Amino acid sequence: KRELSRLEMIISRLEGISGDQESRSVSEVLKLGKAGVYGTIASLLRVDQQYRVAIEVAAGPHINDIIVDNENTAIECVNFLKNNKIGRATFLPLNKIHERLQSLPHSDTAKAVGWASDLIEYDKRYEVAFKFAFGSTLVVSNIETARSIGIGKTRMVTLDGDLVERSGAIVGGFYRKRQKAVFDSKYIEEYKSTIGALRTEIETL
Repeated sequence: KRELSRLEMIISRLEGISGDQESRSVSEVLKLGKAGVYGTIASLLRVDQQYRVAIEVAAGPHINDIIVDNENTAIECVNFLKNNKIGRATFLPLNKIHERLQSLPHSDTAKAVGWASDLIEYDKRYEVAFKFAFGSTLVVSNIETARSIGIGKTRMVTLDGDLVERSGAIVGGFYRKRQKAVFDSKYIEEYKSTIGALRTEIETL
């Protein structure tokens, strides 16, 4: 029972974090439980801790984009938000969006950690959405590596959160890690599964 109580407190905290990160419009769409609405970019990926900052920065505003099956579902959700005067959200219809991929000579990519889309895990059903969000971003160890590859060659992000846009713009400095982790949905599901098993055990006892 103590373990059950502890896990319920953790879930409550993590679900609160998730709600803070999503705009109201995103959370209201997800609450609908509509067929063809799969979830946000953040909720559908997994990333190792060592790459978390880079992936957060690489995703940028796409972090709360909602992946849906087709444009009809996206339009229905847009109309729901509009009719209820809730707000706006970005939808990625899997049948319409296109991958944004970048190619570089091996001599350049050999200096990098890897392409952002290769450093995350996700269900392959959503591959086109993740390649759209991350496919053209190269993760590098630091800003000096980005300079050696060539500013303006491709979009690059460092492990500590500096961003080099393909336009040549550089955004960087001290990156304050989010106190609220972006990619916590997997833990929520794991804890819920454990809680289900504990409740069953309690009932049996």
